[in-house]
Amino acid sequence: DSVLSARCLSSSVRASSCEAMSQMPSWVAATTMAEVRGASKEHRGVYCAATSPATAVFATRADEVFAIDAACPHAGHKLSSGHCVDPSDIEDLLPGAGVVVSCPAHSYIYDLRSGDCVSAIGGGRGRCVKRPVKVLDDGTILVR
Repeated sequence: DSVLSARCLSSSVRASSCEAMSQMPSWVAATTMAEVRGASKEHRGVYCAATSPATAVFATRADEVFAIDAACPHAGHKLSSGHCVDPSDIEDLLPGAGVVVSCPAHSYIYDLRSGDCVSAIGGGRGRCVKRPVKVLDDGTILVR
């Protein structure tokens, strides 16, 4: 960050783009692969309040990791408490959909790869906010 700040001070022409970069959220240690694998066995995600906003982190059986804003776009319920399904579990659940999570309150279903709401009962469709993730060699999952 100090290198970025020094670069920003060196050129007023680039100051606005450097300012935008310095305001990007930083990576936050959200959870671990061990925690996410444990939650996955119960078809759940891991809730992480350390990020802003809070996130829900999910993993497939093949250890593909997804992070989304924890609050359902429809009514704000915790998506980490919803039912998460990997296509390798039930191949005909929603043909064409990837890994999905259902909201525990109103059964809205979100595709974790695209963020799209693929099924909504009674209400309009929405989109969950996907978050970038990194998995470190020690199993720590970082979320931006």
